[in-house]
Amino acid sequence: MILTARLTATAALLLLIAAVPVPVLRFRNRDFAAEDLGLAEAAVASPGGLLLIPGFLLAVACAVLAWFAWRSRVWGWLAGTASLLLLGGAISTVWAAGSMVIMWDGFDEERGLPIGGMEVPEPSWGLGIVGLAAIVLAIGAITRLFRHPGSRSRR
Repeated sequence: MILTARLTATAALLLLIAAVPVPVLRFRNRDFAAEDLGLAEAAVASPGGLLLIPGFLLAVACAVLAWFAWRSRVWGWLAGTASLLLLGGAISTVWAAGSMVIMWDGFDEERGLPIGGMEVPEPSWGLGIVGLAAIVLAIGAITRLFRHPGSRSRR
């Protein structure tokens, strides 16, 4: 079970590191590509998105503890908490995407009419990577909590 904890914690940490440069919320109109939100921007864009920060830090702590320190059920509880924080932050980021609207206006010189529009970001691959990292941590936590050698089995 120690190997499972090590592999899941390392995989989750690598997934979260891979999610940093990938957009979490992306505008469909590529004229606004510079406004895409990465993991750091999405974490501070909404109150619930702030859950991504302690979730990321707990994932780092789980990886370090799996390799160098704790080998107890406490690791399972930490990994489960990190998983819940990451999932909560990802879901909150999707819900807050509607408030991150870019509105623009202009004037059509050929027809002499005002034009305008609105762009709303959509979830992108970065959010899926964060969700996958949360699922991997949850698998490690469940395995650690229910298959720990020190746990009592009920017969």
